[in-house]
Amino acid sequence: MSPRAKGRLVGSSAAVPARIPMSESDLEAFYSHTFLPLVRRATWRHGLSKEDARDIVQDAFVLALAKIDSTGNPKAWLIQVVDHLSINYRRKAVRRTQLMAKWGEGSESQVSDSAGEVE
Repeated sequence: MSPRAKGRLVGSSAAVPARIPMSESDLEAFYSHTFLPLVRRATWRHGLSKEDARDIVQDAFVLALAKIDSTGNPKAWLIQVVDHLSINYRRKAVRRTQLMAKWGEGSESQVSDSAGEVE
């Protein structure tokens, strides 16, 4: 039986085992040992600035508070989440650049001027 199959019911209504959250002290220790290596990974592997990498890793830890399971491999889970968030961030940046090139910077200044008007 696979480790993932343990705790699930056999049959049509398979139940997911209950998530076991980390204790506060374990989470603090995990955070302090994992945060900077994940920032380095996002910076080097995905070419992000240090500020953007820190924001992405912070977002990953916010997700972890709700979803991480201490019985699994939390570091591997966070690495995967940081990679996915980094890829999404880069994809959005490329798309934003393409849209700016398509619509031109002149139209952006017109939008901000009209948004600032008060009647």
